[in-house]
Amino acid sequence: MNRLNRTRTAIFIAVLVIAALTIHATIDHWRQNAEQKRQQHQLEIDKQVAAQKAAQEQEQLQKQREAAAQKAASDAAAATKKAAQEAADAAQKAAQEMATATQKAAKEAADAHAEFLARYTDTNFSRNPGIEMAAVAVASESGTMNHAIGAALVNRFKGERHDFSDSFFKPALVSDGLFNAAFNGSSDLFNKLELAKSLNAILLARQDVQYSTNTTLANIVTANMHLEIVALPIAGKIQSQDWKFMANGAGIGPAEAREQAEERIIKQINTDTNMSVFQIH
Repeated sequence: MNRLNRTRTAIFIAVLVIAALTIHATIDHWRQNAEQKRQQHQLEIDKQVAAQKAAQEQEQLQKQREAAAQKAASDAAAATKKAAQEAADAAQKAAQEMATATQKAAKEAADAHAEFLARYTDTNFSRNPGIEMAAVAVASESGTMNHAIGAALVNRFKGERHDFSDSFFKPALVSDGLFNAAFNGSSDLFNKLELAKSLNAILLARQDVQYSTNTTLANIVTANMHLEIVALPIAGKIQSQDWKFMANGAGIGPAEAREQAEERIIKQINTDTNMSVFQIH
Protein backbone atom coordinates (compact mmCIF):
# COMPACT_ATOMS: atom_id res chain seq x y z
CA MET A 1 0.00 0.00 0.00
CA ASN A 2 2.78 2.39 0.85
CA ARG A 3 4.54 1.42 -2.26
CA LEU A 4 1.50 2.29 -4.37
CA ASN A 5 1.20 5.59 -2.69
CA ARG A 6 4.81 6.33 -3.36
CA THR A 7 4.35 5.45 -6.99
CA ARG A 8 1.30 7.65 -7.28
CA THR A 9 3.14 10.39 -5.51
CA ALA A 10 6.04 10.07 -7.87
CA ILE A 11 3.73 10.06 -10.86
CA PHE A 12 1.92 13.08 -9.48
CA ILE A 13 5.16 14.88 -8.91
CA ALA A 14 6.31 13.93 -12.40
CA VAL A 15 3.07 15.22 -13.83
CA LEU A 16 3.51 18.39 -11.86
CA VAL A 17 7.08 18.73 -13.09
CA ILE A 18 6.00 18.11 -16.65
CA ALA A 19 3.17 20.55 -16.25
CA ALA A 20 5.50 23.08 -14.72
CA LEU A 21 7.98 22.55 -17.48
CA THR A 22 5.21 22.84 -20.06
CA ILE A 23 3.84 25.95 -18.44
CA HIS A 24 7.30 27.41 -18.16
CA ALA A 25 7.99 26.58 -21.80
CA THR A 26 4.64 28.05 -22.81
CA ILE A 27 5.24 31.17 -20.76
CA ASP A 28 8.73 31.52 -22.18
CA HIS A 29 7.36 31.04 -25.69
CA TRP A 30 4.67 33.58 -25.02
CA ARG A 31 7.26 35.98 -23.64
CA GLN A 32 9.41 35.49 -26.71
CA ASN A 33 6.40 36.11 -29.00
CA ALA A 34 5.41 39.11 -26.94
CA GLU A 35 8.94 40.44 -27.11
CA GLN A 36 9.06 39.88 -30.85
CA LYS A 37 5.72 41.62 -31.26
CA ARG A 38 6.86 44.42 -29.03
CA GLN A 39 10.07 44.75 -31.02
CA GLN A 40 8.14 44.67 -34.29
CA HIS A 41 5.71 47.22 -32.94
CA GLN A 42 8.59 49.36 -31.74
CA LEU A 43 10.22 48.92 -35.11
CA GLU A 44 7.02 50.08 -36.81
CA ILE A 45 6.83 53.00 -34.42
CA ASP A 46 10.46 53.83 -35.10
CA LYS A 47 9.81 53.59 -38.84
CA GLN A 48 6.79 55.87 -38.51
CA VAL A 49 8.74 58.30 -36.38
CA ALA A 50 11.61 58.20 -38.85
CA ALA A 51 9.18 58.65 -41.73
CA GLN A 52 7.50 61.56 -39.97
CA LYS A 53 10.85 63.06 -39.15
CA ALA A 54 11.99 62.59 -42.74
CA ALA A 55 8.71 64.09 -43.96
CA GLN A 56 9.12 67.00 -41.57
CA GLU A 57 12.72 67.49 -42.65
CA GLN A 58 11.66 67.30 -46.30
CA GLU A 59 8.85 69.74 -45.64
CA GLN A 60 11.21 72.07 -43.80
CA LEU A 61 13.76 71.74 -46.60
CA GLN A 62 11.04 72.49 -49.17
CA LYS A 63 9.98 75.51 -47.15
CA GLN A 64 13.59 76.66 -46.98
CA ARG A 65 13.92 76.19 -50.74
CA GLU A 66 10.69 78.08 -51.36
CA ALA A 67 11.80 80.85 -48.99
CA ALA A 68 15.18 81.00 -50.71
CA ALA A 69 13.48 81.06 -54.10
CA GLN A 70 11.10 83.82 -52.96
CA LYS A 71 14.01 85.78 -51.51
CA ALA A 72 16.01 85.33 -54.71
CA ALA A 73 12.99 86.41 -56.76
CA SER A 74 12.41 89.37 -54.44
CA ASP A 75 16.10 90.31 -54.56
CA ALA A 76 16.10 89.96 -58.35
CA ALA A 77 12.95 92.09 -58.63
CA ALA A 78 14.43 94.68 -56.29
CA ALA A 79 17.69 94.67 -58.24
CA THR A 80 15.79 94.98 -61.52
CA LYS A 81 13.68 97.81 -60.10
CA LYS A 82 16.79 99.52 -58.75
CA ALA A 83 18.59 99.10 -62.06
CA ALA A 84 15.54 100.41 -63.95
CA GLN A 85 15.29 103.39 -61.58
CA GLU A 86 19.00 104.08 -61.92
CA ALA A 87 18.71 103.81 -65.71
CA ALA A 88 15.67 106.12 -65.67
CA ASP A 89 17.48 108.59 -63.40
CA ALA A 90 20.57 108.43 -65.61
CA ALA A 91 18.45 108.92 -68.73
CA GLN A 92 16.62 111.84 -67.12
CA LYS A 93 19.90 113.36 -65.99
CA ALA A 94 21.39 112.87 -69.46
CA ALA A 95 18.29 114.41 -71.02
CA GLN A 96 18.48 117.36 -68.64
CA GLU A 97 22.18 117.79 -69.32
CA MET A 98 21.53 117.53 -73.05
CA ALA A 99 18.71 120.06 -72.81
CA THR A 100 20.91 122.37 -70.76
CA ALA A 101 23.79 121.93 -73.19
CA THR A 102 21.44 122.49 -76.14
CA GLN A 103 19.99 125.62 -74.54
CA LYS A 104 23.48 126.83 -73.70
CA ALA A 105 24.71 126.13 -77.23
CA ALA A 106 21.62 127.81 -78.69
CA LYS A 107 22.12 130.85 -76.47
CA GLU A 108 25.82 130.99 -77.30
CA ALA A 109 25.00 130.66 -81.00
CA ALA A 110 22.32 133.36 -80.70
CA ASP A 111 24.71 135.62 -78.78
CA ALA A 112 27.47 134.98 -81.31
CA HIS A 113 25.08 135.69 -84.18
CA ALA A 114 23.85 138.87 -82.52
CA GLU A 115 27.47 139.92 -82.00
CA PHE A 116 28.19 139.08 -85.65
CA LEU A 117 25.28 141.23 -86.82
CA ALA A 118 26.22 144.09 -84.51
CA ARG A 119 29.81 144.06 -85.78
CA TYR A 120 28.93 144.35 -89.45
CA THR A 121 25.50 146.04 -89.59
CA ASP A 122 23.52 148.71 -87.80
CA THR A 123 21.15 146.53 -85.76
CA ASN A 124 19.06 149.61 -84.87
CA PHE A 125 18.48 150.40 -88.52
CA SER A 126 14.84 150.93 -89.50
CA ARG A 127 13.28 151.48 -92.87
CA ASN A 128 10.22 153.45 -93.87
CA PRO A 129 7.19 151.35 -94.86
CA GLY A 130 6.56 151.21 -98.61
CA ILE A 131 10.02 152.51 -99.45
CA GLU A 132 12.52 150.28 -101.24
CA MET A 133 15.82 150.30 -99.41
CA ALA A 134 19.41 149.73 -100.49
CA ALA A 135 22.60 149.82 -98.43
CA VAL A 136 25.79 151.33 -99.81
CA ALA A 137 29.35 150.36 -98.94
CA VAL A 138 32.57 151.46 -100.62
CA ALA A 139 35.91 149.77 -99.93
CA SER A 140 39.01 151.86 -100.50
CA GLU A 141 42.30 150.43 -101.73
CA SER A 142 43.64 150.64 -98.16
CA GLY A 143 40.97 148.32 -96.74
CA THR A 144 38.84 151.02 -95.11
CA MET A 145 35.33 152.30 -95.73
CA ASN A 146 35.22 155.26 -98.13
CA HIS A 147 32.32 157.42 -96.97
CA ALA A 148 32.97 160.21 -99.47
CA ILE A 149 32.19 158.03 -102.48
CA GLY A 150 29.47 156.28 -100.47
CA ALA A 151 27.72 159.60 -99.87
CA ALA A 152 28.03 160.44 -103.56
CA LEU A 153 26.32 157.15 -104.51
CA VAL A 154 23.54 157.76 -101.97
CA ASN A 155 22.87 161.22 -103.39
CA ARG A 156 22.98 159.86 -106.94
CA PHE A 157 20.44 157.05 -106.46
CA LYS A 158 17.98 158.15 -103.77
CA GLY A 159 14.44 158.90 -104.91
CA GLU A 160 10.88 159.40 -103.66
CA ARG A 161 10.01 155.69 -103.50
CA HIS A 162 13.42 154.26 -102.74
CA ASP A 163 16.16 155.19 -100.35
CA PHE A 164 19.86 154.45 -99.90
CA SER A 165 22.01 154.41 -96.77
CA ASP A 166 25.78 154.34 -96.41
CA SER A 167 25.53 153.78 -92.61
CA PHE A 168 23.86 150.35 -92.63
CA PHE A 169 27.18 148.51 -93.04
CA LYS A 170 29.90 149.11 -90.48
CA PRO A 171 33.60 149.60 -91.33
CA ALA A 172 34.44 146.09 -90.05
CA LEU A 173 32.76 144.67 -93.17
CA VAL A 174 35.72 146.03 -95.12
CA SER A 175 38.49 145.79 -92.52
CA ASP A 176 37.65 142.15 -91.65
CA GLY A 177 37.76 141.09 -95.30
CA LEU A 178 34.06 140.22 -95.73
CA PHE A 179 33.55 142.92 -98.33
CA ASN A 180 34.98 140.87 -101.20
CA ALA A 181 32.57 138.00 -100.46
CA ALA A 182 29.69 140.47 -100.48
CA PHE A 183 30.99 142.12 -103.64
CA ASN A 184 31.01 138.71 -105.34
CA GLY A 185 27.39 138.10 -104.34
CA SER A 186 27.80 135.55 -101.54
CA SER A 187 24.27 134.45 -100.67
CA ASP A 188 25.65 132.70 -97.59
CA LEU A 189 26.98 135.98 -96.23
CA PHE A 190 23.74 137.76 -97.12
CA ASN A 191 21.78 135.14 -95.15
CA LYS A 192 24.10 135.38 -92.15
CA LEU A 193 23.73 139.15 -92.14
CA GLU A 194 19.92 138.79 -92.46
CA LEU A 195 19.89 141.45 -95.15
CA ALA A 196 16.43 140.47 -96.43
CA LYS A 197 14.90 141.75 -93.17
CA SER A 198 16.03 145.31 -93.90
CA LEU A 199 17.05 145.69 -97.54
CA ASN A 200 15.87 145.23 -101.10
CA ALA A 201 19.33 145.63 -102.58
CA ILE A 202 22.94 146.47 -101.82
CA LEU A 203 25.21 148.80 -103.77
CA LEU A 204 28.89 148.00 -103.35
CA ALA A 205 31.92 149.75 -104.81
CA ARG A 206 35.56 148.69 -104.81
CA GLN A 207 38.27 151.30 -105.25
CA ASP A 208 41.74 150.77 -106.66
CA VAL A 209 44.54 153.32 -107.10
CA GLN A 210 47.87 153.06 -108.86
CA TYR A 211 50.53 155.77 -108.63
CA SER A 212 53.24 156.88 -111.00
CA THR A 213 55.86 159.64 -110.74
CA ASN A 214 56.91 161.92 -113.60
CA THR A 215 60.55 162.78 -112.96
CA THR A 216 60.59 165.26 -115.85
CA LEU A 217 57.87 167.36 -114.23
CA ALA A 218 59.31 168.00 -110.77
CA ASN A 219 58.34 164.52 -109.59
CA ILE A 220 54.63 165.14 -110.06
CA VAL A 221 52.64 162.12 -108.89
CA THR A 222 49.78 160.78 -110.96
CA ALA A 223 47.00 158.72 -109.33
CA ASN A 224 45.12 156.38 -111.65
CA MET A 225 41.86 155.50 -109.84
CA HIS A 226 39.40 152.78 -110.81
CA LEU A 227 36.02 152.27 -109.22
CA GLU A 228 33.95 149.11 -109.74
CA ILE A 229 30.30 149.28 -108.66
CA VAL A 230 27.83 146.40 -108.39
CA ALA A 231 24.13 146.47 -107.55
CA LEU A 232 23.00 143.15 -106.07
CA PRO A 233 19.38 142.14 -105.42
CA ILE A 234 18.29 141.05 -101.95
CA ALA A 235 14.52 141.15 -102.38
CA GLY A 236 12.15 142.60 -104.94
CA LYS A 237 12.34 143.18 -108.69
CA ILE A 238 15.99 144.11 -108.99
CA GLN A 239 18.57 142.87 -111.46
CA SER A 240 22.29 142.54 -110.81
CA GLN A 241 24.18 145.36 -112.50
CA ASP A 242 27.71 146.72 -112.58
CA TRP A 243 29.41 149.92 -113.63
CA LYS A 244 33.02 151.08 -113.85
CA PHE A 245 34.57 154.53 -113.50
CA MET A 246 38.12 155.72 -114.03
CA ALA A 247 39.84 159.04 -113.37
CA ASN A 248 43.36 160.42 -113.03
CA GLY A 249 44.62 163.00 -110.59
CA ALA A 250 47.93 164.79 -110.29
CA GLY A 251 49.69 166.42 -107.39
CA ILE A 252 52.96 167.00 -105.67
CA GLY A 253 52.40 163.83 -103.64
CA PRO A 254 50.25 160.68 -103.61
CA ALA A 255 47.67 162.17 -101.24
CA GLU A 256 47.06 165.23 -103.40
CA ALA A 257 46.95 163.17 -106.58
CA ARG A 258 44.55 160.70 -105.02
CA GLU A 259 42.25 163.44 -103.74
CA GLN A 260 42.00 164.98 -107.19
CA ALA A 261 41.27 161.62 -108.84
CA GLU A 262 38.58 160.86 -106.28
CA GLU A 263 36.93 164.25 -106.78
CA ARG A 264 36.74 163.52 -110.50
CA ILE A 265 35.23 160.07 -109.82
CA ILE A 266 32.60 161.67 -107.59
CA LYS A 267 31.81 164.24 -110.28
CA GLN A 268 31.33 161.42 -112.82
CA ILE A 269 28.94 159.68 -110.46
CA ASN A 270 26.91 162.85 -109.87
CA THR A 271 26.57 163.61 -113.57
CA ASP A 272 25.95 160.04 -114.80
CA THR A 273 22.47 159.42 -116.20
CA ASN A 274 22.74 155.75 -117.12
CA MET A 275 22.93 154.08 -113.71
CA SER A 276 19.67 152.81 -112.14
CA VAL A 277 19.15 150.32 -109.35
CA PHE A 278 15.38 150.22 -108.82
CA GLN A 279 12.82 150.08 -111.58
CA ILE A 280 10.75 153.20 -112.01
CA HIS A 281 7.14 152.42 -110.96
